[in-house]
Amino acid sequence: PLTAETAKDPQNDAQRKQLIDLLRPFGRSMRPPGDAFYKLQESAAARMDAGDVAKAIELYHRASNVAPWYVGTYMDLGMAYERAKDWRQAVRYYDLFLYAGKDYSAVPAEIGIIQEARKRAAQKR
Repeated sequence: PLTAETAKDPQNDAQRKQLIDLLRPFGRSMRPPGDAFYKLQESAAARMDAGDVAKAIELYHRASNVAPWYVGTYMDLGMAYERAKDWRQAVRYYDLFLYAGKDYSAVPAEIGIIQEARKRAAQKR
């Protein structure tokens, strides 16, 4: 139900954080989503590689609504918005990544990289 509500109101970061917090004690903030999610991610990455940043952002948003708890999507959105030079949105999604990634131990180096990217985007805003 909360995932569906998040999809209805995609700009509601408080709702996204609430969902992440509900799943965090169960170790599900990195729970692998279904195949549809990965297809959206792959399509978005291909669009980014082709230089179609607007379409990539659209696809990443769709993916973030399919699995709003999935940490990596917020990193991808932050990088896509940074590439589009939309610094406010880049900071927003980097912040969501850092919030969701508090217990993200799979690749701790990514936390530091995104902290630096967030600083860079915040300075340009």
